[in-house]
Amino acid sequence: MGSGNVFYDMGVPRPEADIWQVKCDLSIAICRVIQERGLSQKRAAALVGLDQPKISVLKSGDFTGFTVERLLKVLSRLGFAVNITLEKTREMSGPIRFGSTEAKALRATSPKRRAA
Repeated sequence: MGSGNVFYDMGVPRPEADIWQVKCDLSIAICRVIQERGLSQKRAAALVGLDQPKISVLKSGDFTGFTVERLLKVLSRLGFAVNITLEKTREMSGPIRFGSTEAKALRATSPKRRAA
């Protein structure tokens, strides 16, 4: 069973794995909005302030050239409110998560997490 973070399961250390998972979840949310609205890559790019090749890269699953901040700006330009919630943990290094409805739905359909 996986941890719920594919990057961590592949051996990427935390917190880097957490950041990659957040970027992945944000990218998936962006791509779903583009698809649900029936936007062409060119139209989506114009709406969010990117060029079409960057939308193509994002839709191919490559988010490595994007920062979390940049992905959040794209979601904002697509009409989403962005809320950041901080929770205190008992650990010195807590997890970093993206908590959209889309991300929660993705996690709910993934295999059960193993105990950490």
